[in-house]
Amino acid sequence: GNKDSCTQTITVIDNTKPVLVGCPANTTVQCGAVPAPATVTATDNCDASVIPVFSETPNLNGCGGYTGTITRKWVATDDCGNKDSCTQTITVVDNTSPTIACPPNFAFGCNPVIPPCDGATATDNCDPDVEVTCVRSNNGGAGTLASPLVYTDTYTASDDCGNESFCLRTITVACMDTCPISLSIGDSTIRVLNGMQVSVPIIIETDVEIGGFDLLFCYDVTALTALSVVEGDAIDEWEYFTWRLSSRGNCGTGCPSGFIRVVGIADLDNGPGNHPSEAQFSPDGVIAELVFQVTSDRNFINQCIPVRFCWLDCTDNAVSSRSGDITFIGFEIAFDTCQSNPKGDPVNGVCTDDGLICIDEPPDDRGDLNLNGIANEVGDAVLFTNYFIYGSSVWDPAWTEVQILATDINDDGIVLTVADLIYLIRIITGDEQPFPPGTGTGSPKLSPYMNSASAVVRTAEDHLTVSTSSPVELGGALLVFRYSDLSVSEPTLLEGGLGMNVRSHDAAGELRVLVHPSWQQGEWAVIGSGSSEVLSISTTGNGTIELVEAQFSDARGALLSTSTAKAVVPTEYALLQNYPNPFNAGTIISFNLKETSEWTVTVYNVLGQVVRAYEGTDDASSVRVSWDGRDGDGSTVASGVYFYRATTSGWSATRKMTLIR
Repeated sequence: GNKDSCTQTITVIDNTKPVLVGCPANTTVQCGAVPAPATVTATDNCDASVIPVFSETPNLNGCGGYTGTITRKWVATDDCGNKDSCTQTITVVDNTSPTIACPPNFAFGCNPVIPPCDGATATDNCDPDVEVTCVRSNNGGAGTLASPLVYTDTYTASDDCGNESFCLRTITVACMDTCPISLSIGDSTIRVLNGMQVSVPIIIETDVEIGGFDLLFCYDVTALTALSVVEGDAIDEWEYFTWRLSSRGNCGTGCPSGFIRVVGIADLDNGPGNHPSEAQFSPDGVIAELVFQVTSDRNFINQCIPVRFCWLDCTDNAVSSRSGDITFIGFEIAFDTCQSNPKGDPVNGVCTDDGLICIDEPPDDRGDLNLNGIANEVGDAVLFTNYFIYGSSVWDPAWTEVQILATDINDDGIVLTVADLIYLIRIITGDEQPFPPGTGTGSPKLSPYMNSASAVVRTAEDHLTVSTSSPVELGGALLVFRYSDLSVSEPTLLEGGLGMNVRSHDAAGELRVLVHPSWQQGEWAVIGSGSSEVLSISTTGNGTIELVEAQFSDARGALLSTSTAKAVVPTEYALLQNYPNPFNAGTIISFNLKETSEWTVTVYNVLGQVVRAYEGTDDASSVRVSWDGRDGDGSTVASGVYFYRATTSGWSATRKMTLIR
C-alpha cells in the first residue's frame, strides 16, 4: 500500500490571431458599377469555425449623393478574442457624360403650330434625374419659300457632376406669302400609346367661300391601320361626304394600300329647301377626322409616324369655290400640267401642313400583367396562361393595352407570344432574370425567328396527333384548331411531350391548346429537338378539323419561326397566310393542292410589279415556299406591303403580307 506520485501541468494558450483569405485591394469604379462584396474567408490554428463579419460604410456625398467612397471591412475573431481585419476602399467617380436623344427635325408649310422647345430625353449611368435644358434661336427669316424661317433648338443634358451632352433640332417654316385656303392634319403633334385608337382632325382655315374638296392622305401601314373617316363639325350641314380606304377598308381591291381619300360637296341640286347655312360655305375648323388603330409593336415606341397630304395626280387635295368656277390647287402643283384645252386656269391657293402621330414610351409594366404592382409573379403567369386558353376576354377593359404591352417578357419587341410565357415561367422559377425597365424600345435582347419549328398534323378516323420538328429543344407551344360537325376531347400528351403541362379550351368550333412547363416543378421539361410526337386529340363525328395557328418557343423563351403541315391529302385548294407576318429576314408561304398540279407563286409590290416568282409541280399535298425578302436579282427589297399569288391551271388566290426592315 505504499505510494509515491508526481504531477505535470500543461497550460494551453491561444495568442495567435486568425488569418483572413481573399481580402480585395482598393479600387476605383464608375458609379453604377460598384462590385458586389468579395468573398473573404478566415483560418485559425485553434478555432475551425471562425467566420469573418462584414460591414460597409458608404460616404457618397458628391454629385448629388452618388460619388465618393465606400469603405468595406472584414473582421475575424476567434473564441479567445484574437482578431484580424482587412479594409477595402472603393472610390466611386463619374466621368461619363449623359446620353441625349433629340426629337426629329421638322419642316412646316403655311401657318404652322410650332412645337415647343422640349421633347429631348437623356439618360445617365449615375444620375436618374439628369436635367435637359433647351435654348431656341432663329435666323430671322420671313417664313416664305424665298426666305425660310429656321428655328434651332439646342438641347443640353447635365448631370450633377457637371458632365454634359448636346444635340440640335431644326424647325423650318417656308410657304407662299398668300394662302387663301389652309389645310392641316391636326393642330399639333398627337401623342398616343401602342395599341390605342386615335382620331386625327383635318382642319381648314379659308378666306374664300368653298363648295367642295377632294383630299388624299397617305400613312405608314406598318404602324397605323385606318379604320374610318368621320365628318367634321365645320361641315356637318354639307349634303355629300364620303371616304375610301385601302382594300382593308371600304374600297374592295381597287385602292392602293396606305391611302385615304375624302370627298365633300356642300350643296347638291336637290330642291330649294335643302341648302347648308351660309356659315358652312366658309368653314373654319374640323372638316373630317381620320380614325386609326395604332400598332401594338413595341419597336415603334418613341417613333413619330407621319400622316401626309399626298398627290397621285394634280386634282388631289383640290378645293372648289362655292360657285364651282375656280379650282384651288396646292402650291406644289404646276397648273399647266393639269389641263388640256383650258378655259380657265386653276389657282395655286391651297397650303397643306402634314401631321405626326408620336408613340410615347408607356409605363414600363413589363411582367406585371395583372397590374398589382408586383412583376413576374405567379399571378401574372396564370393570367397570361388564361389569355392563350380563353383569348382577350381575360384583360381588364380599362387597361387592356397596358396589359398587352406588359406581355413582352422576353424583350424581343413582340407581344402576346408563347415565348413570352415561357420566359415568364423561367423568371418565376429563378432560371432567368427579368430585363430591366426601359430596355424594350427597339433594342431587342432575344432575337425572334433565329430558329424554326414545324408542326405536322396526322388525322385518323377517331383522333389526330401533332408532331413537332425543330433543331432546338422546345419550351412550349400554342396550337389553335378549328373544327365543324364533330366533337373533340381534352388533349393528351404523348411521349414527346411527357413532363409538360397541357391546358385547353373548346368553344364555338375552336380548340385552343397550350403546352408549357410547370413552374411548380424543380426541373424543366422540354420537347426534344428533332422529331417528337407530342399531342393526341380524340374526335367523334364525320366533320373536319384543321390546325389554323401554331406558335413555338425554344427552352430559353425565344420565339421560333413556325410552319404547319398536314400529313393527309388536302381536299381543297387553299392559300394560307404567310408566317411569320409581319416578317424581317424571311417568311414561309404555304398552299394546299388537292391534286397533282403545276403551280406558280408570284410576289408583287403595291404597284403590281413582279418582285419574285417561283414555280414547280407537286402531287396533292401541302406545299411551302420560302421567300427571303429579295427580288429576282438577289437585291434586298424595301419595307412595305407585298402581295403573293398562288396559281394552278384551275385555281388562284392572293393574300397580303408586310415586310419590316
